[in-house]
Amino acid sequence: PPQCNGYSLVNRNIGASRIYGVEAEARFQLPGNFSLDTNVAYLDTKITRGSVADARGQNNETGESPLIDLTGNRLPLASKFNVSVKLAQWFEIGRGRLDWQALLNYRSSFFLSQFNEDDIVFLDGSRQNALQAGFPDRQQGYTTLNLGIGYTLGNYRLEAWASNFTDQQASTKALVGSALNIRFLNDARTYGLRARVNF
Repeated sequence: PPQCNGYSLVNRNIGASRIYGVEAEARFQLPGNFSLDTNVAYLDTKITRGSVADARGQNNETGESPLIDLTGNRLPLASKFNVSVKLAQWFEIGRGRLDWQALLNYRSSFFLSQFNEDDIVFLDGSRQNALQAGFPDRQQGYTTLNLGIGYTLGNYRLEAWASNFTDQQASTKALVGSALNIRFLNDARTYGLRARVNF
């Protein structure tokens, strides 16, 4: 197969790609001081032209890597569907106002790199499945939940919050190379308190 030389991992522009998408957003004011915000996005991507060095099949002795044609692959990190729904409410308690919100985010599956789990074709012509070679590349769809509650009294406000409440773990980026497969995970569950004074 065609090959290129060099040990360095470098960023290269893909020759050409096609991206279609549509997004819809809506806000509803409901009885009981409830509000509902929704956002839905659809994204369809395809690489239409481009060849890059496949660092997964690099020869560590010579630094040579096979070239791989990416035509037809999806762009990395591009989910087809992204959906977010936020439900919030406020009401008066005593001389102040209590409010809370719950934000649910869904992201459909996506590939972490431009290789899209294509087979590795080594310089000697042999092939290996990407999963067997230790390069899983597809992140399954996942949902995260963020929560918040606060109380405002005059110029003072106290808030409690929780991010990624269900502690959902997902890979959001990957660095892939010869004998290299580094994953960057989303933030783990975090929570805390905040106090604010306006003056």
